[in-house]
Amino acid sequence: RNLYSRIEVSDNEANTTLQTIMTNPETGEYVLTLPSGKNYAMTVSSEGYLFHSENFNIPPAAGYQEERKDIKMLPMDPGSKVVLNNVFFDTGSSTLRPESHGELDRPADIFKLYPGLVIEVSGHTDNQGSRLYNIQLSQQRAEAVRDYLIQVGVQPVQVIAKGYGPDRPRDTNST
Repeated sequence: RNLYSRIEVSDNEANTTLQTIMTNPETGEYVLTLPSGKNYAMTVSSEGYLFHSENFNIPPAAGYQEERKDIKMLPMDPGSKVVLNNVFFDTGSSTLRPESHGELDRPADIFKLYPGLVIEVSGHTDNQGSRLYNIQLSQQRAEAVRDYLIQVGVQPVQVIAKGYGPDRPRDTNST
């Protein structure tokens, strides 16, 4: 099923929105044209669905390239999971990098619309270093995200922070 969705593309480094478009209401299709040499965040939202987040780089001096992205939107149901692909920390650090703010402002807006909504922010690390260190680091990272959400107006009771360290990898360390 095709959804009428809003797509927002941001420059992660500058934390600025570059384009906001709506998909074709009948086909769900969209077209974006972006300059090379930047790191982008793309967020897709549809009423009644969890937002979808992606991160992608277009290498400097890349020639014209076309990429097709079919995006599956998930209904806003209990137990649903959203992966935030544009939340950044330096290696071994739990200090939230400023280019993460735009990504976190989106779920913050959802919390304000749905004051009964409660989520768990899950922190993760790779498997380099000791397991205990990585669990502590992932907990600190989850708490940093929670603290930012509270800072921008989310109620503390709506956000639980939990660090899983290297125990629930989304991918291998080769990526």
